[in-house]
Amino acid sequence: MRGQFTRMNDMRNPDFNIGFKLNLPPSYALIHRVWLGSIGVLCQLDATVPMRAELEQWVPTFTAAE
Repeated sequence: MRGQFTRMNDMRNPDFNIGFKLNLPPSYALIHRVWLGSIGVLCQLDATVPMRAELEQWVPTFTAAE
């Protein structure tokens, strides 16, 4: 996750602009702030979690896009 965050925040990388193109409704702001904050804490702890399994369980459309 840390590597992906670094990649997305590198201004030289073409993927940097994707973050600016995301347009989320204001009602989603709080949940995304909590979500990203939790990921930040896990990165600082060097934690390893089964992220894919959790996303498959809690986000039904996660695997449908593949």
